[in-house]
Amino acid sequence: MKKISAVLLVLALVGSAVFASFTGNAGVSFGVDLDGKSYGFDNTVELNAELNFFEKLVDKAGEGDIYAEIKAELTLGFDFAEIAANEYNPVGIDFDYDEDLDEEENPLSLSGLVANVEITSAKIIGDNWFVGILGALGAPNFAVTAIEVNDDGDALLDMRFLLDKAPGLTVGFSDFEFGLGVKGTYGDDPTYRILLSALTPEFAFSDGLTGQFGVAGLLADDEMGVFGSVKVDFAQDDLAISLASDIQYVKEGTADGVFDAEVALVASYDFLTADVYFATNVFDAEDQEAPASYVGSSNILSVQLGAVIEGFDITVKGLDLVNQQDISAKVGYGVTDELSVAVSGGYIISGAAKGTWSAGAEAEYAADMFTVAAEVGLVGTDAVDEVTGKVTLSSEALVAGATLSLEYESGNFLANKLGKITAKAVVEF
Repeated sequence: MKKISAVLLVLALVGSAVFASFTGNAGVSFGVDLDGKSYGFDNTVELNAELNFFEKLVDKAGEGDIYAEIKAELTLGFDFAEIAANEYNPVGIDFDYDEDLDEEENPLSLSGLVANVEITSAKIIGDNWFVGILGALGAPNFAVTAIEVNDDGDALLDMRFLLDKAPGLTVGFSDFEFGLGVKGTYGDDPTYRILLSALTPEFAFSDGLTGQFGVAGLLADDEMGVFGSVKVDFAQDDLAISLASDIQYVKEGTADGVFDAEVALVASYDFLTADVYFATNVFDAEDQEAPASYVGSSNILSVQLGAVIEGFDITVKGLDLVNQQDISAKVGYGVTDELSVAVSGGYIISGAAKGTWSAGAEAEYAADMFTVAAEVGLVGTDAVDEVTGKVTLSSEALVAGATLSLEYESGNFLANKLGKITAKAVVEF
């Protein structure tokens, strides 16, 4: 193949001596394929790992006026598939076995091993500037809900942008960030996709008042989009308010353009907190982790109120108040400095899940070297339909510079869904 590649930037960012052997590289290139008649940026990553939880970590940021920095995350675990039980597998765990062999000749091997090693950041850094080589800066995204989040604290509800990630470069200078992404083909039926984006630093307008802005534009052969974001924060004495909004106008093919917007408000005063989230966007289950009940819904409004009174942490939540009215409450209490407990309950007033109730209990014990947390949940309509549980053991003190955790999360015990076990190590080096 005749291929000419104009390499703009290819770096090998290597980390070793982390968890016995943890090595990787990341790169970005721009090329033109004369045979395939295509062009554009390409971001690549390669990783290898051997696990040893007790090996000393090594900082892999480079040295000098211009240096390379890499951050990575390693996850190992077992995922128990949801299959029916049989004579070799009485509890329904997914094992590989040969039915032609008798039991003595057939040592069961677990097939549910799950492993993931991911480079989360790779940069070349200089004096007041950097170049990120994992992809182009996407559309700025400020208005994310603080009401529904996953275990990592990431929002489960968020307006679907077309520019979440694109092959290319991210360049930072004096706290400003810019993105450039290019992909396309040429010839008889050319295609193209060009992304430009920018993100400002946080500006201080007056005492306690700050703001940040972002814009992005997409131009492609079959679609175009314009995106904008703004965030304003105010803090003074016991009062703190954060208001953020994202808007997008997208036109795909010959269809009419569509305008969507979302707004997130977070406020606190003394012992009171309030979170409000509104979005006009219809959530797409294929593009994000939005709960199934939200798919196909628009004009989503959720509100959460909280208070800390005499050691009790009280939260009242109303999810999707326009469509479902999913109402719930949770009360937590710190028994000691190390031990805390909580109970919760909820009820859905309308919508497809009308009449569904939920209840749960949680406990957490935080020691110097580790934290252990456990929770159980019940869901039903007339009777109990679902019983779930989760236990997590984590430590930031066992290995310096790393967060280690071991977690068991069940499926529905009543349906014989055993769930999964995950060992996770988060390292920055």
